[in-house]
Amino acid sequence: MTRLSDIKSLPVSETVRRMNPELFGGPPVVAPKVKPLKYANEVAEELACKEQPPGPRYRSKWEREFHEVLKARFPNAWIEYEPMRLRLANNTTYTPDFCVAVREMNAVPCGDNPGLPALHQITFWECKGYWRASARVKIKVAARLYPWAKFIAVVKQKKKDGGGWKEEAFQP
Repeated sequence: MTRLSDIKSLPVSETVRRMNPELFGGPPVVAPKVKPLKYANEVAEELACKEQPPGPRYRSKWEREFHEVLKARFPNAWIEYEPMRLRLANNTTYTPDFCVAVREMNAVPCGDNPGLPALHQITFWECKGYWRASARVKIKVAARLYPWAKFIAVVKQKKKDGGGWKEEAFQP
């Protein structure tokens, strides 16, 4: 059986001494004042007061702008922001910014001949301000691993360079 005197003689940190003044002698510890917890309905009311735009929450304003460009360019297509994560290797994934799925076979002409059916019904779009080497490698690997889809990256051009978007397609 352990005695109180044995406990007091052991080396103890100052924090333990402050938290247990009745064992080691000293002034009682006063608990700090904390804000009371909010109930779920109060939190819900606060969130409702903050106006959030409908739709997805974009990571950048360029992605929001480019989503509008895609809607205008493909009015009858399914367009989704970051809909899936593509597995490239163990512990390596790639999440494209946008996925555009065309509903009709002849909606997107293939090459110079508009009579041919579209070869790529699904297109992944990546919106970049600038390229990091790892991002460029990931999209190239994704294009090679998923040849049934088309991978296109766009970079926002500066106004002095004419504005708009510069497209770059990645081939498998």
